[in-house]
Amino acid sequence: MPSLPDTLEIDGSYKRKRYMIKVDGQTVWIPGKAFKYLTRLVWAKKNKLFGWVHKTDIEPGFYQARYIYRMKAYIKAGLSAGSVTDWAIVENNHLGYYRIDIPADRISIHDANLKAHPDFAVSSLFDDEVIND
Repeated sequence: MPSLPDTLEIDGSYKRKRYMIKVDGQTVWIPGKAFKYLTRLVWAKKNKLFGWVHKTDIEPGFYQARYIYRMKAYIKAGLSAGSVTDWAIVENNHLGYYRIDIPADRISIHDANLKAHPDFAVSSLFDDEVIND
């Protein structure tokens, strides 16, 4: 059975066109598109009853599965050997819905960094002024 990380931290610090996350304390830098997808999945896990989000709610268009695959590859590439490299990261119900594969109570979010994120699709999720679904 695949193992799950004990913690997933969505930091959002920026360096060289990459954004920081931490998996079990390991720093992983992922590109903006991957960070945007991960943030949307994490937000849904923390704010929706079962944590599922439809692919068109992540981003309009047709290539969400491709970007989710890439996001997973970036995260796995950033993890050191012997860690949770067998973690699935994302679940898919084969009806167009996805969710992050970690319990919500293991996820921490740096709200201040994400509220200041340059991509409105990310910052609006954590902006108290914006009503989210």
